[in-house]
Amino acid sequence: MRNKLFSVVLLFISFGVHAQVDTLGIYPQMNGLQRTINKVTSSRAYQMTYIGVPLVVGGLIVKSEDDHFRQLRNSYLPAFSWHYDDYTQYLPAAVMLGMKTGGVEGLSSWERILVSDVFLL
Repeated sequence: MRNKLFSVVLLFISFGVHAQVDTLGIYPQMNGLQRTINKVTSSRAYQMTYIGVPLVVGGLIVKSEDDHFRQLRNSYLPAFSWHYDDYTQYLPAAVMLGMKTGGVEGLSSWERILVSDVFLL
């Protein structure tokens, strides 16, 4: 029992010793390629597009499979027709307006919320 406790204590001490190692000193200075990559990734154009462009490209790729998904849905649920499903798309806007009317603090003003809701319609 005493040996196990001693082993556990040594294990935790060794973690503490490794945490004090200077990791910045082991990296060499940046070369020209790394400077170029840093310059590109810190540009304003890259910062604005590095998330949106892959999403749009992925959407365009999946768009070609749209008919296939519709066929799968119709083959498994041919009689799927719920009338309330036509209105669930408006539920987030209704909840947002209800919360704003109820006095819940938010980051948007009434004008901004109403303009957003109009664009959702």
